[in-house]
Amino acid sequence: MVQGRGYVVSTGLSAKGDLKNGAKGIDEWVEIDGGNAYVLVSYKWVAVDRYGTAQLHIKFDTLLCE
Repeated sequence: MVQGRGYVVSTGLSAKGDLKNGAKGIDEWVEIDGGNAYVLVSYKWVAVDRYGTAQLHIKFDTLLCE
């Protein structure tokens, strides 16, 4: 349905928090797209300041499976 969607995750207090926020964000986009599944294409943490704060960037494809 939708390929190559990028999502920048709100920074959590830990890597686990980032992953939870990422999963929630992907679920919301899949629902908006009208799909019911997704394929994770890539993910990476990107440094956002000189103190080592990193933000999770995710790319995924939304699917509609029967």
